[in-house]
Amino acid sequence: MVFEFPGQSTISGKYEGPERFRAFWKRIFERYETFRLTPKRIALDRPYALGLTNTAPVEWVAVAVTHDGLTMHAEGVAVVELRRGKLVHARDYFSDPSVLDAVWGRRPEGRETPESMRMVPRQVDDRRGIGPQRPGTAAPLDAPDYLAVRR
Repeated sequence: MVFEFPGQSTISGKYEGPERFRAFWKRIFERYETFRLTPKRIALDRPYALGLTNTAPVEWVAVAVTHDGLTMHAEGVAVVELRRGKLVHARDYFSDPSVLDAVWGRRPEGRETPESMRMVPRQVDDRRGIGPQRPGTAAPLDAPDYLAVRR
């Protein structure tokens, strides 16, 4: 299981394995007095394979308040991959990842964001023909630039 969390904040990065994934969420819940994550839309790559093997982009809204009263409002998309009904990979995309810096602090200079977390365009061979896409990316024409990421 791999979970990738965007941005330059101290909580950003790649979390590999179920223990690190749980540790990530433990940090989240320790930092916030209240935390509400609301899914807005869910799409399925294979709608007839519910619970088996699938990829599901989930649009979400998060509202949280830290113990010292700082309120965070964030919107984004998580791309979730399931195999045989189990979560194997998830990657979050924030509409504005800088909101994480305000709550978690920015990563110290010299500690680069891992290559896998950089938001850069990617080349895609899309044989599935899923709607019009931005040239050279897997992102729809109307998607923001940060959704055009390299695999």
